[in-house]
Amino acid sequence: AEPLLRECVAIREMKMPDDWLTFNARSMLGGSLLGQKKYAEAEPLLLSGYEGMKQCEGKVPEAGKLRIREALQRLVKLYQATARAEQAANWSGALTRWDGKTLKVASPRDLNTLAWLLATSNDPAARNGQAAVAYAEKGAAITNRRDPYMLDTLAAAYAEAGQFTNAVKVQKESIALMKEGQTKKEYESRLKL
Repeated sequence: AEPLLRECVAIREMKMPDDWLTFNARSMLGGSLLGQKKYAEAEPLLLSGYEGMKQCEGKVPEAGKLRIREALQRLVKLYQATARAEQAANWSGALTRWDGKTLKVASPRDLNTLAWLLATSNDPAARNGQAAVAYAEKGAAITNRRDPYMLDTLAAAYAEAGQFTNAVKVQKESIALMKEGQTKKEYESRLKL
C-alpha cells in the first residue's frame, strides 16, 4: 500500500494541500510506514496528518470524524512501539477527550488501550493505577462486563492500584468468558501473578 499512498499524498498535496482528506492520506501513509517499523519516517506524517485534520475539523463530514480518531490511534501505536510511554499516554488521553467532550464518548477500545498503558507500562513514570482503574471500570461498564479483554485490563489496573482482591476476582471473571486457547492460558498465568 505504501507506493499507492505516497502517490495519493503527492497528488493531493499538489492539488488540495489544505483539504482534510490530504491530511488523512498523510496519516494513512504514516500508518503504513509504522506497520513496516519505519518509525522515524512515520512520525512526522502521523503528527502532521492528525494536526491537519484537527485544524480542518469543522469541514470534516460527520462520517469522516472517525478518521481523526484513527489518526490518534496510530500516534498511540507509534509511541508504544518506540517505548515512549509518556507520549503514548498523552495521546491515549486525547482519545478520551474527543471533541472536548467527557469520557462518555470514548469507545471501549480506547478506554482499554489507555487503561492497559497506565496499568502496565514499562516506564514507572507513565503508570497510574488510580486512573487505569477509572478508565477500565468505565470500559467494563460500557461492555456490560462481557468483554474478557476489558476485564483483563481492569484486573491489571486493580493490581497496579494495589487492589489485589479485586484484581483476582475480575481476572477470574475474564477467564470464565474465554474459550480454550493461548489467550486463556496467558490470562490464567496473570492470575497466578
